[in-house]
Order: sequence, then C-alpha cells, then structure tokens
Amino acid sequence: MIQLNPVVHSALAAITLAALPAPAHGQVPSMTGPVSFHYDDLSRFKTLLEDIDNGADPTEAFTVYMANASTGFRGWMDRYNVSAENFGTLYEDYGAVFHALPDLTAPLLAKEDTTRDNIERLRDLAGSDIAIPVYYFVSSQHRFAGTPVRLANDPAGVGVGAALGVAGRYRLEDGPPATDRMVDSLTYLAVHEGSHILQLHAQGGLENYRSIYAPGGGTMLSIALREGCAEYLSFLTSGERYGDRHLYVAEHEAELWSDFLTIAAEPAFSVPGWFSGSDSEHPDRPFQIGYAVGSEMCRAYHEEMPAPDAGVSELFSLYDAEQAEAVAAAYSRAVAARTR
Repeated sequence: MIQLNPVVHSALAAITLAALPAPAHGQVPSMTGPVSFHYDDLSRFKTLLEDIDNGADPTEAFTVYMANASTGFRGWMDRYNVSAENFGTLYEDYGAVFHALPDLTAPLLAKEDTTRDNIERLRDLAGSDIAIPVYYFVSSQHRFAGTPVRLANDPAGVGVGAALGVAGRYRLEDGPPATDRMVDSLTYLAVHEGSHILQLHAQGGLENYRSIYAPGGGTMLSIALREGCAEYLSFLTSGERYGDRHLYVAEHEAELWSDFLTIAAEPAFSVPGWFSGSDSEHPDRPFQIGYAVGSEMCRAYHEEMPAPDAGVSELFSLYDAEQAEAVAAAYSRAVAARTR
C-alpha cells in the first residue's frame, strides 16, 4: 500500500490495485494481455457535476455515478465502503473543491504512452505478460494510496485504479490544484502499483501476498520489503522517484536504519511515521520515509547478487520472513561499508 501527501493542500488522489475474487488457494487467474487505460469514470464525474449544477440532488447524482462505475471503481468502493451518502455529505461541505479539481483526462492521455512503456518494462523485468488495466476515477476518501482489492467480473484478473478526492484543508484562494504535479504523481503510482500486481503473481497469489497484512503474519520489516521493492523496481523502470525522501535517506542513512531496526519486528503498520501517519519525535522526516528506506534495502540486496541483471525478477517474489531478513542483512552490510 502507498499513501502520499496531498499534491496541493488537500486535493487528494489514490491508487489501488484490483483483483478478481481469488480461486482456490488464493490464486489469481494469470490472464495475459496488454497494459490498458480506462477513463470512463472521470467522464461520468464531469457529467455528475454538471447535473448538480443543473439542480440535481448531490446524493442522487452520486448514486447514479456509483451505479455506473467501472470494475476498478467498484473494487475500490467495496474495499473502502464508499457510499453515495458519504459523497453527498462531503459535497455539502466541500462542493467547491470538487468543482476545482481539474479534468485530468487529457493530461493523463498525454502521458499514457510513457506510463504504458514504464509498466511494460516492469513486466519485462518480472518476465511476465500479465494483463494490467489502469482505471481512473473520483472517490470520497484517501490520499494517494495503493492497496489490493477484489475486483469482480474483470477478465484481466488484476488492475490498477486511480482515484481523485478532496478534504477539508484545501483552500480555494490558493487556486486550483497543480494539474501537472497531480498527473505526474498518478502516473508514477500507476507504475508502483503495477509492481504490486506483478509481486502478487510472483508470490503465488492473494493468499501469500496478503499474508503479511494479517494479524501475526507480518512485521514492519515485511512492509519495508514489500513497499521498498515496489519503490525500487519503479525507479529501475521509470527512472523516477516520488518526491525527495530518497535524498533524506542518503543524508541520514545510518540513523534511519538504526532506528528502523529497533522496530523492525513490530507488527505491520503498528509504528507510525514509516509507512503511515506521522512521527511526532521526528517531524523533520519526510512522510512515509519507510518507502525510501525499503527501496535502499532492496537495492542493496539486488546489488549483492552475483548477476544482478539476471536476478532482478527475484525481487518481485520476496515476501516471507526469511527473505526479509536476508534483504535487511544485505542493507546492514551496505550501510556499514558506507559509514566506515
């Protein structure tokens, strides 16, 4: 899962994986096919706002919007219990924010070829031709985020969804959200979440993939491995990083790693400031600094391989405790070598 800071105040966006109901033993159908992009929900949202402007009741308008949702948006709504009432209440308080969100269809289309190429490179690294459909939609909650959700009736089996949302701290006097930054973030996250899709298949399906999120099934180190490898693989394929948190890691690497090792065995997501929430003791650290720490973990493990180019596909399959410990040990050696 990935959650990122708002692009402009609280104009928000979210990415989520989507998967079919798992067959026996948690396997996801291995449907081969293209990387595809779906914008219909954005068009429906534009129509929704026009209907409200013409006098439609917001809750009723959102009911229609949700009833005609794509499979990607339906998977998101099921996962997060989105309702028309939630939408309607939010619109009552922040309707102007909804209207201020830019229409991202055209700029997303303009970057579609680049996004597709980056995801294709991911598939090449994984040695996979799994179909990856990308859905864009507007929802009522979450920042930039990514998480596997079950998606019914999609022959591709798994896909990426991108959701735009709003929250109360957005200030209209600051002007509309920065379209370019929103699009750049969404397209980067599409690649990041594409790596999670490929991880899901390489790790044997939903049951194994989700095992680290179950109570007693994973640790903070498990999350660093999962998200860090996704972050690292995204960089390998796109040459891009999200924000500058990697620069903070480079400057404070030994301190961060020492601190992380003290909480590495704690339950997954139980310690704020690394992958969710904020750390009041270290307010200077970038949001979700654990992603960049995990990326350096994965990089160290990759660079220790006898033949890194040939072994990169292994990075998609890492998830269990023994593998996480091996990756952490590689990073400990790298940090020690750099601090001598």
